[in-house]
Amino acid sequence: MSRSAYLGQPPATQDDFWIIKGMYRAAYSFNKDPSKGYLFVPKKPDHYEYNDKQAGIILGMAVAIAIMFLTTALRLALRQFKTGVRFGADDWILMPAVIMAILYPILQIAMVTRGGGGKHTWDVTYAEYYIFNKLAIVCKIIFFTTVGIIKISICLFLRRISEASSKYPRIANDVFLFLLISYTLLALFWSCFQCSPAPAMWDKIYSGQLAQPAKCWSTLVVANALSVIHVVMDFVLLLTPIVVLWKVRLNKKTKIRLFIVFSMGSLSCVASVLRELAQKSISKDITYGYTSLLAWTVVDLTLAVVVASLPVISALIPKAWGEITHSSRVRRTTLGQDTTRGTQRQSVTGRARRSSIDSEEDGILREDRIELSFARNSKQVEPRGHSQASSFENRQTVQAV
Repeated sequence: MSRSAYLGQPPATQDDFWIIKGMYRAAYSFNKDPSKGYLFVPKKPDHYEYNDKQAGIILGMAVAIAIMFLTTALRLALRQFKTGVRFGADDWILMPAVIMAILYPILQIAMVTRGGGGKHTWDVTYAEYYIFNKLAIVCKIIFFTTVGIIKISICLFLRRISEASSKYPRIANDVFLFLLISYTLLALFWSCFQCSPAPAMWDKIYSGQLAQPAKCWSTLVVANALSVIHVVMDFVLLLTPIVVLWKVRLNKKTKIRLFIVFSMGSLSCVASVLRELAQKSISKDITYGYTSLLAWTVVDLTLAVVVASLPVISALIPKAWGEITHSSRVRRTTLGQDTTRGTQRQSVTGRARRSSIDSEEDGILREDRIELSFARNSKQVEPRGHSQASSFENRQTVQAV
């Protein structure tokens, strides 16, 4: 059986011929002769010594898989076994997203072992490139769909908080959630049906065998458009929790701590921007030079999974959140005391309020039933002589995230 020829050489098999023809059609070079080989690749340098990046790619993908799996497993374990914590829509939405996120580096490993990823193009055969191209298209579909679903999960998480605040953060959150769903569906549709007929996009043999060239959107235009929308939504999603938390009546120290937790999303924003820049600088030696884009894409994907689970996992940090049990116990004790004298009632009320504010810090993340007083209600004054216990029952109580 004839072995597939290397890229840049004349075809050695019939499949090579169709692959070359499909590659020329993808490059809008319809008049090129496939029998001479695909010539839009760099030539092997003189005195070249073989080298590749395959081992490094496989190692990096394995690390990414481990981080995403362990982070999500820890989040789900906390949801399942920790008292006062329950599953929500954000958890159910996140699970399929994480499965797809882990599938991405698995397919990248297949691109290395079967498709010649990490090798110079002159060391890659047409048969290997056929697999490389097909898996690369599948990975692109998975990436944009996955980051969209992860953003939806984070937005649903924030919705739990915004539901207890004024109507404007709730409306803004719902509008952004609608835009996220629309973006995810658009990315999925646009990535799957970039060409007509659709299989011509990922199957170069099929594309080469068509009587007439398939009609396709520019791959670069589609990728750049989806990437820009992805970056913009990352920054909007970063600002959303800041707007929501601003409406919650918390002491300054508590707000700073929560802002730090949610601001970890800025790392994902940086990775998104660097991924966009790497996408614009891929060389013609694509199977070797795509690794910079791959690195930032996997970092972006991994950070998205970590950031989505960070507010839940942060409940394990003892020094930051360890005082919640004591403060809640003090709060229950003070609310149960007899407050017949005016001065005693004032003292107990003050301690109860301080305890409530302190407990909010952990309650938002750990889902304990807590009392939240929002800025829009801060001007309300309690009637004199009203007991603290009655005041507590009449306030708004919410199930925090």
